Amino acid sequence: MLGIFLLLLRLRITDITPSTASRSIDDNSLASLHSSRIFAAHVDPPLFIHRIINIISTSVREPIAGLGVSNTTRGAMASWSKSVSKELPAGVTINNILPGYTDTERLAELKNANSELRMQSEELNAQSEELRASEEELKVQ
Repeated sequence: MLGIFLLLLRLRITDITPSTASRSIDDNSLASLHSSRIFAAHVDPPLFIHRIINIISTSVREPIAGLGVSNTTRGAMASWSKSVSKELPAGVTINNILPGYTDTERLAELKNANSELRMQSEELNAQSEELRASEEELKVQ
């Protein structure tokens, strides 16, 4: 069985409504639940070696900025896999594949968003330095 769980919400945790987050997490979790139940009903470990392979994301190890709900779901899928592995009979192997970055439009969007945030941060730091210098100048007078 191959599970590819897609959750492409491009919203930060602070920008998403609870109902949207809940729906997205439920969609992925319920898909995994249904798939696992169907798989378990057809497992015959003594005769065959069975594998469940989930393709999730490297965000399981290190969350990706701006993808809070997606990061949460990916971690949940990894935990789900571990839990299911404890309940299925011997002879069933579950693997999670965490592919690295792929040069896509989405990756370009994330890079651009990070660049914009970095520039805004640098601008704010420069403005803060200017204010400090002005305050020091006023103290000297």
